Amino acid sequence: MGFHSSGWFISPVALPALFCAGACLATPGSVLGQSGDPLEAAELAADAGDVDRARQYLSEWTQSSASTATRDDRGQALVLRARLTEDADSAELAYMEAAVVGGEEYGALARLRLAQLRLMSGRARLAIDDLDLLRDDFPASERVPESWLWTGFAFESLGDPASACAAWAEAAGSDPTDPVNVQATAGLLACSDDSAVDGSASRYTVQLGAFGTRGAADDVRARASSAGSDAWVQEPDDSTPLYRVRVGHFSRKEDAARMAVDLRSRGLEAIVVADRP
Repeated sequence: MGFHSSGWFISPVALPALFCAGACLATPGSVLGQSGDPLEAAELAADAGDVDRARQYLSEWTQSSASTATRDDRGQALVLRARLTEDADSAELAYMEAAVVGGEEYGALARLRLAQLRLMSGRARLAIDDLDLLRDDFPASERVPESWLWTGFAFESLGDPASACAAWAEAAGSDPTDPVNVQATAGLLACSDDSAVDGSASRYTVQLGAFGTRGAADDVRARASSAGSDAWVQEPDDSTPLYRVRVGHFSRKEDAARMAVDLRSRGLEAIVVADRP
């Protein structure tokens, strides 16, 4: 599901942008007029990529309303503060505080973001602990399936495919349009390859998707290239009628997993698969 550095902090709003689902269409110059609330205006400005304006609105809200804010508002403000900082340590502290004081909606979101930060900085075990806490503290949260998805990513980065597959099975759902389900199902497809799961395959690669048309595959390959990755399209063959977009050749699954984590941090749906024709 990037962080270390290589992605979460290239842009202060890079992380939430990955989860925007195409709805972030606010016009920065008019967001305060749209909402009338500096906190909501800050959120809209951040979604629109106007970091300076978002910081300004958040500062206005802190000065005028923070002392009397509800728990949800405090959580929202802390998560937003973490989004807007360019310093990973400061973001981590803000997410930690939001996870404690933010109520179910923002507490669960903060715990998820904290886990993502830790995973992308190479602290997969801490990320798994955070995701366990999310499910323990907020068992009814809508973030629970996504927490299982990222638990799978964390185990994958540790070279533990069996645990990764078990987590993806928990994340998978029935909605074919749900991004969490799409990524969990993609992970489970790799799990169904016995050689990939037990580690007996001699080589691995990172797959960014499998598509029915060459045009769709080329679009993803172009996105990967713009993110600095040398991706290629593998043509359909006897094993699959799909065009597969792939990056890299690895002799160790752990190395492929690290590449997959980095590519997911850049908004690409990357999974590790056996490197076969």
